[in-house]
Amino acid sequence: MGQLVGVVDPYRIAKGDASGLRCSINPLAAMNPESLTIRADLEALGDGLIRRFDPKHGQWDNAAAAICAGLADYVLANPPERRTLLEVRKLLLLPDDVLQEMAQEMATTATSAGLAKHAGALLLNKFSNPEGVPAAAFNRALEETGWIDDPAFAAVLGGDALPAFDLSTLKAATGSLYLCIPPGYLDVRGGFLRLFVRMGLMTMMRDLADHGGKTGRCLFLLDEFHSLGKVDLVAKAAGLMRGYGVQLWPFLQDLGQLEALYGRAEGDTFFGNSDAHIFFGNTDARTLDYISGRIGNLTPDEVQAGPPKRTDYFSDHSYENASAKYQHDMRLAGTPRLRPDEVRELVAKPEDFPTSRNMIVFARGKDVLSFWLRPYFLEKRFVAFFAEKIRKKRDRIAAFVFYFCCGVGGIIPVTVLYLLIDKWEVLLLAYAVVFGLQMAIPSSVYDAAARRLERLVARLI
Repeated sequence: MGQLVGVVDPYRIAKGDASGLRCSINPLAAMNPESLTIRADLEALGDGLIRRFDPKHGQWDNAAAAICAGLADYVLANPPERRTLLEVRKLLLLPDDVLQEMAQEMATTATSAGLAKHAGALLLNKFSNPEGVPAAAFNRALEETGWIDDPAFAAVLGGDALPAFDLSTLKAATGSLYLCIPPGYLDVRGGFLRLFVRMGLMTMMRDLADHGGKTGRCLFLLDEFHSLGKVDLVAKAAGLMRGYGVQLWPFLQDLGQLEALYGRAEGDTFFGNSDAHIFFGNTDARTLDYISGRIGNLTPDEVQAGPPKRTDYFSDHSYENASAKYQHDMRLAGTPRLRPDEVRELVAKPEDFPTSRNMIVFARGKDVLSFWLRPYFLEKRFVAFFAEKIRKKRDRIAAFVFYFCCGVGGIIPVTVLYLLIDKWEVLLLAYAVVFGLQMAIPSSVYDAAARRLERLVARLI
């Protein structure tokens, strides 16, 4: 498709062709100190470096972001090869006497953005009032930027070791970028993901003259969204992002995570601006209650078309029975179409299966959809999974039914067989058919066919 594809992979977990797409990304390299947007760009950088989880700590978070933005502003005075986040981190780690001397210089330095002067004042206040907000904010900045010290990030934050990726290609719809972090490191390296998601959103929401004013669409797939912390831009501009070509697809464990980050009001706004709400793998009571409530309650018309009418065809006894049944059925009106426990049964991941089998989707408008999931990465493993289930039964006929399904129809019959695996009356009918075939043809032909189908399944696996 002619797109530039980059993989930011500090821990080198990408394999195969993806390993040849590794790149670096340096947000400071793309900033022009003379640009009219330089102050907003640096403020976005500072906000991206400080994860926010508790609204009560907003004062400390804001001051920490201001310190980071001001230090980045100060670093922009360096030669281009030294305009990196590594340099910003070095300034935060300076000894107190050197840091204080630098803060005095920053407080009198005029820059295009004017943020260095503000950060210098905050740092000086830290030394004059060790118990004040700036001192606590400085410690917060030290904590949240600690991931930059990880040697694995040295190559991906700039330098000549890897080709650089230009975020503006996202706006021009000419590039795709993948950020890779092992799941076990999300808590301690979530700041890395937050920074580049924040900078990517900022890039999408500004005009780019370099690409002839062309504005494309960009999908942000945000797995483990909670690990990013609160991104104010997401909450405040969720309704505007579509106009800038931004589509967000965040993944959360449950609704509680969304409310913990954004609060009830902002969370509802964010949720309300979504094109679709997709649920699968959910087990917590609150989310299951929400899904059940969204699906709604049974109406009288759904229960029965109407009460029975006395006619010549009805005996008194029959009419009384029909009326009693109608009254009994009408008690279902007003009850959930799907109770929370039924929702759980539908969307939760079974113990003996690697993924959820179904998802429930609330589309924009009133459409409620239920999808059966067929994970692409399990296509070949499906056969092995079901074969093992049947092999454990040590039943030759059941195994032959399985192989027969695989050989004739592929994965779909196998899946149907699995869905019916506990309906023994269906399996007994299948056994009878296979037994009839076995009796009608020579055993050598039967065994040869079974071995051939088994080899076919082995190749699929």
